[in-house]
Amino acid sequence: MLLRTLSALVLAPLVLLLLLRGEVLHLFVVFMVLIVGLLREWVRLRPAPFRFHLPLMILGGWLLLTTQYYGNLKLVVALLALVLAFMLGIGVFRYQAGRAESDWISFSLLGLVYCVLPLLLLMEIRVQEHGAWWLCYLTLVIWATDTGAYLVGKAIGSRKLIPRLSPGKTWEGLLGGLTLGAMAGLATLYGAGIWIGLYEGIAFSFALAVVSQLGDLAESLMKREADIKDSGQLIPGHGGLMDRLDSLLYSAPLLAIYLFGMGLGGH
Repeated sequence: MLLRTLSALVLAPLVLLLLLRGEVLHLFVVFMVLIVGLLREWVRLRPAPFRFHLPLMILGGWLLLTTQYYGNLKLVVALLALVLAFMLGIGVFRYQAGRAESDWISFSLLGLVYCVLPLLLLMEIRVQEHGAWWLCYLTLVIWATDTGAYLVGKAIGSRKLIPRLSPGKTWEGLLGGLTLGAMAGLATLYGAGIWIGLYEGIAFSFALAVVSQLGDLAESLMKREADIKDSGQLIPGHGGLMDRLDSLLYSAPLLAIYLFGMGLGGH
C-alpha cells in the first residue's frame, strides 16, 4: 500500500503537468512510448506466434498515431483496414494445417483497437477548444472513482461485486467510487470554466465513472483468461501500464462521442 501511494504521489503531478502545460507534441511523444508498453503487455495475454508479431503491431500503432497527429483522423479507419489486409497477407503465406492464423490476426487487430485507438481520440480531444482541461477532467474523474471505490470498499464494503472476476470489489465501493467520481468531474468542469450545467455535468461525469469501472473489470477478465495477476511490473505498487490505463482506454471513446456528438469540440 505504501509503495502504491508513493508511486501515485510522484506520477499524479507529472500527469497533470503534461496535460495542462504540455504541448500536443509532448503528448504525441508520450503516446508513442505508451503504444510500445501497452502492446508489449497485450502480447503477454497470448504468446506471440512468431518474433515479428510485436514489432508489426507497434509499427501499425505508430502509423495510426502519426496519421492522427498530422490531422488525418478520418484516414485511421482506412489504415486499420490496410493493416488488417497486411496481416491477412502474412497469414496466407504462413498458413499450416492445425495453426489458427485467423486467431492471431483477430488478437492483433483487437490489440490495436483496445490500446491505440483511445490514444488517438485523446490526441484529437487535446487539439480542441479547452482540450487540455477536458483531458484533465477525464483523468480526475477516473482517479476519484478509483480512490472512492477503494476507500469506501475498505471501510464498509461487504457485498461482493463480481467475486469470480475481481474478489476485492464490492457494491458499496462501486457506489462510493461513482459518487466521488461524479463530484470530482462536476468540480473540475466548474473550476475550468467549461460549465455544461448542473444536471448534465453530474450525469455525464457519473457515466464516465461507470465506464471507467467497466474498463477495470474488462481488464480483470483478460488477465483471468491469461492467468496472470498483473499486466506488467513497470509501475511499483500498481503493476503494468494496462493496469493503470484500463479505465482511461475505456472511457476516452465516451468522452470523444460526447464532445463531438454534442458539438462541444472545436478548434
